[in-house]
Amino acid sequence: MNKIWSTILRKLTAFPHTLRALGKGVFAESKHIFKKWFFVAYNLIKIMVPVLILIKIVDQLGGITILGIALNPVMELFSLPGAMGIVWASGIFINIQSAMAAYIVLAEHYPLTQAQVTLLMSFSLIVHSLPVEQQIAYKIGMRWLVNLAIRVAIGLIYTYLLMHFYQFFNLLQGVADYSLIERLIVPVAGEKTILLWVWETVKILASIVGVIFVLVVLIRLMELGGILEWLEVHLARLLFPLGIGKKFASIASIGFIMGLSYGGAFIIDDVKQRPLNAYADRQVFLLMTLLINLHGVFEDTLLMLTVGAHISGFLIGRIFFVVVFVYALKYLIFNVSDHTFYRYYFLKRNISRE
Repeated sequence: MNKIWSTILRKLTAFPHTLRALGKGVFAESKHIFKKWFFVAYNLIKIMVPVLILIKIVDQLGGITILGIALNPVMELFSLPGAMGIVWASGIFINIQSAMAAYIVLAEHYPLTQAQVTLLMSFSLIVHSLPVEQQIAYKIGMRWLVNLAIRVAIGLIYTYLLMHFYQFFNLLQGVADYSLIERLIVPVAGEKTILLWVWETVKILASIVGVIFVLVVLIRLMELGGILEWLEVHLARLLFPLGIGKKFASIASIGFIMGLSYGGAFIIDDVKQRPLNAYADRQVFLLMTLLINLHGVFEDTLLMLTVGAHISGFLIGRIFFVVVFVYALKYLIFNVSDHTFYRYYFLKRNISRE
């Protein structure tokens, strides 16, 4: 009986020490999470704010309309009405949602087949939000012109091949149904004032910061629970043939699911903490090539279905084409000299290493 009481007293005596140790652990963990959140969010917002302001200025000056007109002859190469050039221009400068909105406005006057809508949106999914996403890729280390050339080339070549595939097999020739997106879109009367644009931009940036916090917490919980290690092992099997190591598996999954802005923000933070390493930089280059052409697949899939695009083109075919492209690119990237790689493909010195 005395032994039982002595054990109880010993545990009660040790309880305050246990609480203090637990408190220190929680404090240290919270500090780590908030520090990570701040740097990831700060790096992303620092990129986005000036670019969003630039986009607004270009839009106000009619730059997007001019680009849309310039794209008219290009659209005809893909059996699309020239007027649909504004759809690609809106996507290129702003985002995929803007491209969809432009399409809805034009669709009443230029009805498209499901194959044509799939072509239109497949290109927009590959080449969209260029000012923001190009800058994110640049901060990670990808040279601006190389990144742009890869993205536009993949977009044009894939869309052209997809067009011939649908034409050869006479697929998806019925008129596209976009009635679902029409019901979801609430038209806004008049143009946005500068103050309204500022307010909406602030809300978007605030939501991005909030999502990043959730992702940081989620990733830390996955790391502590061993889920991250499991994910890295299994996803690494898919990434390894593309020349991408398992240390990038968790970041790749964020990019695939959430989008390039979120995945890119974590890659910027990850690269910043790594020492200069030509082998790792090559993996980052291949990972970014994959992500700039394949990101946010869940959200994008739902959006594309609402405008009548077919999953065979905007998702399945795109995944196949991009994966084959990155697989082939791997042999070039790992066989050029470090001097050539850093001179033409990747920045040896960028924000992450300064």
